[in-house]
Amino acid sequence: MIYSPTRYLEVTQSWMRPELVSPTALARLKTISGILPPISNLLLECRLGTSDSVDLAPQFLAHDGSRAFFINKRPSHMLPKPEILDSHVWRRVQEFCVQWEQAELLNMEVADIWLEFDVDGPPPHIPIPGLFVTYEKKSSITDLQALRSKHHQATKLALEILFAAPLPPLLAQNIDACFELLPEQSYMFSVGAMLSRDSVPIKLCVADMTSEQLVPYLKNVGWPGCYDDVHNLLHEIDPLLDRIAFQLDIIDGVISPKIGFECYLTEHNPRKEARWRLLLDYLVKIGQCTPDKKEALLMWYGGQYNILPQEQGVNFIDGPCSRNVFIRCVNHIKVVIHPDSSYEAKAYLCINKSWLPPAKSTPQGI
Repeated sequence: MIYSPTRYLEVTQSWMRPELVSPTALARLKTISGILPPISNLLLECRLGTSDSVDLAPQFLAHDGSRAFFINKRPSHMLPKPEILDSHVWRRVQEFCVQWEQAELLNMEVADIWLEFDVDGPPPHIPIPGLFVTYEKKSSITDLQALRSKHHQATKLALEILFAAPLPPLLAQNIDACFELLPEQSYMFSVGAMLSRDSVPIKLCVADMTSEQLVPYLKNVGWPGCYDDVHNLLHEIDPLLDRIAFQLDIIDGVISPKIGFECYLTEHNPRKEARWRLLLDYLVKIGQCTPDKKEALLMWYGGQYNILPQEQGVNFIDGPCSRNVFIRCVNHIKVVIHPDSSYEAKAYLCINKSWLPPAKSTPQGI
């Protein structure tokens, strides 16, 4: 079953410390969530510095029916404001979903999409999203080069659908280079188009590249940023992580000096994984995370029944039968190096729906 994004926010809001999600930010998130159809999962993008802006990123899948709301196959749950689809960007999102279902390449390779809403002030009457495409990475694949070739083709097709036009030559050239120069074991797992922004940055997200391979790759694709900044950051954070991914921006066809590093730990529970605190301590040390936000992040992890407080919901109580639950975790932390060599850190709070299996005794919390 899938739920309105407003439901995700309402059920979990008692766990949103105001240091991370202020009442003003939460109200803005609910305004945007109110225009959206039911979704699969939800991410909240929280700045860890002094900014209180929180962005919203709902997920849509093919197999659970959430994609169907954009292709007129769930008429009882269409977008509540008919004029939304009069917007050029929303029409492109809808067209992408249609082609995701109908075009074999997209249908086979695209795992899900995320809409990202920048929320740095009161939302407009019709909020405009960016769109991220996430690709399937089949664990049994033996020819990664062939898989990367399909993702390369899917990226160009997806962007042409979103732009409603062929790709400009310089943009196509730089996308080609970013795919073709990937080291043997690495791959592009997600591609985004920030349709809500004037310059429409294209974001390319790369995984499974070692620290030793990163700088040579950046040089090969013509990244114009400061390599010392990259080296210094990775020297500090790489030993604290299980894996790291990075994100390049292409703006007006040109690779930007801005770069983002997505920091992942396999164990999401900070009570079981001390490196969460070590990573956040480092961000506090360099002035990119406030102490209050660090402590709020460490308390975010947990689970609860999909019941509103007035419905007597509690945080994972004992129960004899399966129950629909929401799991709260920090999906990852991103550290951005800006063109002026300044840093910015963000945390991605994830709210996943799941099921609590039958058990004689269910632990309090996780």
